[in-house]
Amino acid sequence: MARCSVVIPAYNSERYLASAIRSALSQTFADTEVIVVNDGSTDATAAVMDSFGDRITGVHQHNQGPSVARNVGMKAASGQFIAFLDSDDLWLPRRLEKMISMLDENESLGFITSDAYLINEDRPTAMRYYGTLVDPAPFSSPNHAYWIVRQNYVFTGVVVRRELFDQHGTFIPHILAEDWDLWTRFIVEGSSVGFFDSPLGYYRIRKDGLTCCAEFEAQRDAAQYRTLRDPRVMKIPGLGRDLYYPLGQQALQSRDLDQARFCLTAATADPEMPLKSRAMAGLMATFPTSAARLADRQAALETKMTNRVFELSGGQLKDSSGRTYRTTEDIHGYLESAGQWGPVSGWAAGGRGNHPVDLLALFVDGAYRGSAIPSVLRPDVADHLGSPGAVGCGFCFADTDIGWEPDQIVQVLAVRGGRYQELPELLPAPRPT
Repeated sequence: MARCSVVIPAYNSERYLASAIRSALSQTFADTEVIVVNDGSTDATAAVMDSFGDRITGVHQHNQGPSVARNVGMKAASGQFIAFLDSDDLWLPRRLEKMISMLDENESLGFITSDAYLINEDRPTAMRYYGTLVDPAPFSSPNHAYWIVRQNYVFTGVVVRRELFDQHGTFIPHILAEDWDLWTRFIVEGSSVGFFDSPLGYYRIRKDGLTCCAEFEAQRDAAQYRTLRDPRVMKIPGLGRDLYYPLGQQALQSRDLDQARFCLTAATADPEMPLKSRAMAGLMATFPTSAARLADRQAALETKMTNRVFELSGGQLKDSSGRTYRTTEDIHGYLESAGQWGPVSGWAAGGRGNHPVDLLALFVDGAYRGSAIPSVLRPDVADHLGSPGAVGCGFCFADTDIGWEPDQIVQVLAVRGGRYQELPELLPAPRPT
């Protein structure tokens, strides 16, 4: 019986699986077993597993998806701790040693994750998972339940105390975002998650990865909506103001009146919801059809107020008049690759005037992705366009290469269907030269 069981689900993973297995077998924490679940692969995954002989425990099944594969691996595991490693990711040798030591020292923690370096396809980088793809700030918050419902901030490479599965269940089969669903159940039901802030492995970004497909986006949203129906989640302070209310407004715009009514009604129960917004949510929940018509009129009015449209094409930022704004190659690549992580709902760039763009901040899938670049969202922009992360949120250009201060804002952009529109009515008055 091993103290820690490493579970690796594998589907058509012949290209990366051997490296993943070797990184698990090379851990300095010796009391470990490695279990690889072949989820009905049609390539040479089984042969790769056989090449390791009895150093691993191999399990073969018909293709049933990663949730079932992880659950099957857990059933075959004997460890007090269960550690999950995706078949295309890698661990540094001391990962388990450091993480299990942290769990041993903090009995209040139910599970733990760590930072990781990013691999772009086959190219290792110095960029980190936290700070580039995900903001690590929720780990320092006292309210993990609030944050896990808003976004999946827990890197999938976790080490979990086995008893958590007995208490809260395992991965739900046949859904995507299955890890987010499970972490949410753990945390909402009282478990705490820990974070080791040094990179202890590598996370691979692939164009053909599950998290890059449209189906994932839809099912991830469905997973969040399932969570929002949980009565315990509805009682978490702040979610009515920051999540239920914006989602209710979005549901009105898409004419999903049942969803709008539910979200807006839930928002009215949030004690942190401002009284004015709470009253408005109550009215919209009571008269959703009329509220949807008003939202359409407001959207039409905002469209009329725009005077320029910006599009990113061929490494250049162009407006509707044909004027070109130079962008640096790395920023162009950042914007292009952002779609691999989720929909870009807003972005801002700054340099000296309109040339060259050398600062970047953006929101992807409702979360800030900034790579250590500061950004400013002015209160009047936020009031006009809605909460950050919603389609239509506003961002600002700055005309300085020294800092990024509110009084340096010269342009305000909004997102309309993937295009970037300037809102002239929010531009500040010209400053004296």
